[in-house]
Amino acid sequence: TYAPVFQNMVVESIVTYKPVDAFQVKIGRMRIPFTTQAQSANTALMFPERSGPNETFLSGSDMGALAQTTLFKGRLKASTGVFNGTSTNVFESNRQGVLFTGRIDLNPLGDFGFSETGKWSGPLLLGLGAGIIHNPYTAHDAAGYPTVSVTDTRASLSARASFYGLYLVGEYLNREKLDSMSGRPTWGSGWYGQAGWHLPKGLEPMFRMGESSIDQSFDPQRTKWIDAGLNFYPAAKRAKRADQVKITAHYLSENRVDEGERAQGVSTQVQVSW
Repeated sequence: TYAPVFQNMVVESIVTYKPVDAFQVKIGRMRIPFTTQAQSANTALMFPERSGPNETFLSGSDMGALAQTTLFKGRLKASTGVFNGTSTNVFESNRQGVLFTGRIDLNPLGDFGFSETGKWSGPLLLGLGAGIIHNPYTAHDAAGYPTVSVTDTRASLSARASFYGLYLVGEYLNREKLDSMSGRPTWGSGWYGQAGWHLPKGLEPMFRMGESSIDQSFDPQRTKWIDAGLNFYPAAKRAKRADQVKITAHYLSENRVDEGERAQGVSTQVQVSW
């Protein structure tokens, strides 16, 4: 009971060792940098939460160690690490294993941070990235006996662009799982695209849509999302950062195609950073 509560309350708690500017090692609880959005801080997201497909493939934080490097003035960023895999949503039973991850991001026109609020002014920036997760593990029954060995591999591809207040991002996600009991591979995929545009007076209209399928080989469980909203930055001209104060109005539509279920909602959020 206490472990899930602690996991939800503590998103990140790390110790960092940085012997040189181009290299650092993190140890502790953190998000796996599998996708672009996973590398964006909660306070740097365009919408109140990450996209539905992103959360389907990887949600929350993990305990582990991560080595990161930044080269050529931010034009190349790469990381590799090992984690316990609690964010992969595969805990149907007790399991033992280690999750391995790798990620590379290329920014050919200059350093491109992972803040989704983008830049209010500035030249064109482009970002291309790819990530991989390899998670071999053994599932155990309630008595502690091993039942099946599983290999779970996930991959992501991303593209981003920022141009004088306009921010665009799209990602494709893929998963393939193979277990020793059935010998039948299962695979799933997902994608999303989103855009936000900083306008005068501190306004930012935004839109996002995406889709995911958990198991395309047998039980698709297809889900489609549409998000739209408006961010208002009342302190854009006075604060040190344009997004130091952000007020959000957000509309969300979720359509679970195969179950025939639909849901819609509206939320508001006020965020103050210091």
